[in-house]
Amino acid sequence: MAAFDTTSILETSVFETGLNAWLPKDIAVRRAHEVDADFDPRRHATARTYRYTIYNARSRSPLTRARAWHVPGTLDLEAMRDAASALVGEHDFASFTRDEGVSTVRCVQRCDIVRDPPAVVVEMTANAFLRHQVRRTVGALVEVGSGKLTPNAFRSLLAKPELATAGPVAPPHGLCLEEVAYQGLDLTNANALS
Repeated sequence: MAAFDTTSILETSVFETGLNAWLPKDIAVRRAHEVDADFDPRRHATARTYRYTIYNARSRSPLTRARAWHVPGTLDLEAMRDAASALVGEHDFASFTRDEGVSTVRCVQRCDIVRDPPAVVVEMTANAFLRHQVRRTVGALVEVGSGKLTPNAFRSLLAKPELATAGPVAPPHGLCLEEVAYQGLDLTNANALS
């Protein structure tokens, strides 16, 4: 999501086409909307969804190495789901960040863990996230799945929050911002093929 001011009277579809003609091939404008002048893409977001992909197989995959964290050991998904259920709701997530001097209270709406062999996908939606919150959460969940951390010990990270005590921090290459939601804006891709 990006916002800019313009005095142009062109239709938003013209902006979509025109911007895509000039942008590099790894960036695309999927939809354009006219919004109020005070709109701020960060402050006005109502929810964000992140997906983290774990490549859970004995041998690494050169094809997914830039998009997934290779975890070779068996993961106990039921234990991970048990621990992740504690994340839902409003909590102090200080244990899952190093951010100092800011409120560490966030509201997680969901945290789903799905096996899609050979991948394990963790998808989280919240009103907002702290720096490294998703990666520290995934790191701690992998510790639970590996039997190095119990679901109760994971829950204690929320019950007694201490800055940056959750982890390890999962590597960045498995993380993907999937969606940002805004009240009153339909951001689905109007050009998607049926």
